Amino acid sequence: MKNFSRMFIDLAAGVLISGLIIEIITLIVTDKKVYYSIGLLVGIAYALFTLWGINDSVQTSVLMTEDGALKNTRIKYIIRVVILVTLLVLFYVFDFGSAITFIIGAFTLKISTYMQPLMDKVIGSKIN
Repeated sequence: MKNFSRMFIDLAAGVLISGLIIEIITLIVTDKKVYYSIGLLVGIAYALFTLWGINDSVQTSVLMTEDGALKNTRIKYIIRVVILVTLLVLFYVFDFGSAITFIIGAFTLKISTYMQPLMDKVIGSKIN
């Protein structure tokens, strides 16, 4: 991966901002603050990893043939899903954090996609 696109930067900022807002709400609402925060922070880290993986997959796939790009995209998708399932199993088996807040943290990437036009206006003016 050579560089990050503006879209990547907008989405990463959206993940971090939405994650911070959810973390503040989590700290206010829950009794077991560390337990729920661990799940959320690991979920946010997974969302950023997923964003990086998608960005890398797109940047490498555009340089390949159609069959190579399809194979590359599928392999990287499978890797991301295996990591997601592995983390969920680890949360369930070892109970070191909340699997629910992990999923919420992972969904910050989805939230970020809806925030992207706003982030582009805010961050885009700072980049140019």
